[in-house]
Amino acid sequence: MAKKSIQLINLAKADKTGFMRYTNRIIPDALRQTILNVHGESGRHWLRQFPNLLKSLVKQWNLKIEKRCANLSFNFTALVILEDGNKAVLKCGVPNEEFKAEIGALQCYAGEGAVKLIAADAEKGWLLEECCVPGKNLLSLSLKDDKKATAVALNVMQKLWRPFNSQIKFPTLAEWLRGLNKLQKYSRANSGVVPKKLIDFSLVTSKELLASSGEQVLLHGDLHHFNILSSARNYWLAIDPKGVIGEREYEICAFMRNPVPYLLTAMNTKQIILRRLDQIVEQTGFERERILLWSIVQALLTTWWCIEDKVPGKDYSLNYAQILYEYI
Repeated sequence: MAKKSIQLINLAKADKTGFMRYTNRIIPDALRQTILNVHGESGRHWLRQFPNLLKSLVKQWNLKIEKRCANLSFNFTALVILEDGNKAVLKCGVPNEEFKAEIGALQCYAGEGAVKLIAADAEKGWLLEECCVPGKNLLSLSLKDDKKATAVALNVMQKLWRPFNSQIKFPTLAEWLRGLNKLQKYSRANSGVVPKKLIDFSLVTSKELLASSGEQVLLHGDLHHFNILSSARNYWLAIDPKGVIGEREYEICAFMRNPVPYLLTAMNTKQIILRRLDQIVEQTGFERERILLWSIVQALLTTWWCIEDKVPGKDYSLNYAQILYEYI
């Protein structure tokens, strides 16, 4: 990005045409397409309104946008400088229930185990949150010492698990797992893109796991290597919580399946999975089989989400599910 484009606060005073050209340029084509795939017409409307939203936030909070974050998936995210000179992260996305749940989760965490929420507006689809410094994700540690990285992840998880605020509308695992029925219908209509035995297994197993679930708590819902960042404030902090209600064992699954794609390509996959299982059981007291079963179910659910949102990752999640299914 050109140097003159970094000081966005000055562009907020520029003519509307110039500002819109700038803001349109900082949404990558891949993110733009994902927003359209996931949200349809509401996403198209949001993209049209995004320049005005960004301009109003720059003015309201006296922000300077330092740089756009890399590897944007579903939302626009940027590193910003606040009026007091401190760094923060600005996140903007199409207003929806998932965005509301993320804000609600950050409110519940109140900076314990996760980044602090500075300000947010769920109806308009934006939030300002603490910037982690130095901000390296857990991948950097996992590739050197996966045992230490696993210990870090478990420590962060245990800080986040807590009773949920009933006044905040969080989804439940039961609601999420309805996606498996959609996966079944999709696969039937598309020449069995997912093996029938895996879908049937996940449908039966998910019902059994839900029926026998333990205490229901607030979970991050997507806690893996790329959502745990190093922080001078508290060593490691979680970002991007989904905010879902379920039993603690489910939280292990996203971590077990990551880091993508390294776990299935550059690492000794089965050896790492089995070693992690031993460590997790020892540190948490969870049942080994229950973690494995949830991990297969979650991998199939992730496969469906990738199909539904038309984003990469389907083959990876499916391959991982097959590895675990063969193991059990």
